[in-house]
Amino acid sequence: MRTYEIDFKALKARIPIEQVLAMLNVNNLKRDGKELRGQCPICGSKGSHKPAFCVTPHLNAFTCFGECKNKGDIIELTACVKRVGKYAAAKILDEQFNNNSPFHSPPAPAPAKADNGIDQGKKYAAALDPAHPKLEPLGISPEVFKAWRAGVQHGSGVLAGMLALPVTRGSITVAYIGRSIDEEEVRIKFPKTEFGKANPFCAEDYIFGEDHVTEKTLVLVSDPLDVVAHENDGTSFVCFINEKSRTPITIKQLKNLVDLMEQNECETLMILT
Repeated sequence: MRTYEIDFKALKARIPIEQVLAMLNVNNLKRDGKELRGQCPICGSKGSHKPAFCVTPHLNAFTCFGECKNKGDIIELTACVKRVGKYAAAKILDEQFNNNSPFHSPPAPAPAKADNGIDQGKKYAAALDPAHPKLEPLGISPEVFKAWRAGVQHGSGVLAGMLALPVTRGSITVAYIGRSIDEEEVRIKFPKTEFGKANPFCAEDYIFGEDHVTEKTLVLVSDPLDVVAHENDGTSFVCFINEKSRTPITIKQLKNLVDLMEQNECETLMILT
């Protein structure tokens, strides 16, 4: 499989963050000394005493002191605003700011509002029960489920009676999926749409656990419960989001996995079935 080669270090060194802000259509920031401040284009936070979103041009970095708490470089900024992985974000930047053509700012969506996936995800998580008796046989503590913002959904919702697990990207909760608890074969249920969007939720666009990758060795499993269970084992676990564990893997999912390993500089892939 051919890989799109990007020098991340060189990319971050040659592109000023002000140009990236222009590309992302973030034009509401005002000068505050050596900083630029304004409403966060990721979570929509405005701040109270000071604007929540802060850009430090001489460091080529940003920080949100509001709801999402995101911070980082131009690649992280692009990933969060565009809601894509870091490798995909780097590819966007490399193509927009290549040395062979002038920069043209593409149309971009307006900054996220306060009713986006962050707030809806937090509201959804607050209604889940991480200590439900049905979860005891799984051998994972309520504290772990709570840390993942996961639990059993009560009532008559789409995921009622299932273990509800968050699908995130760039710390934004995109949607919740449901995992069967007391069935012999693991079954995954999808929501109809993403939070704050009308478009259908496309499971193959995401890898469960992608925002938790911190190690050089990546372990691919077939059950999202294994990802949760091995959070602090010194190895990063992820899984594709499929309705059943035996569902064939698509080319798009494999490409996303390659991108994930590239952006996190993973050296080894282990596959456990």
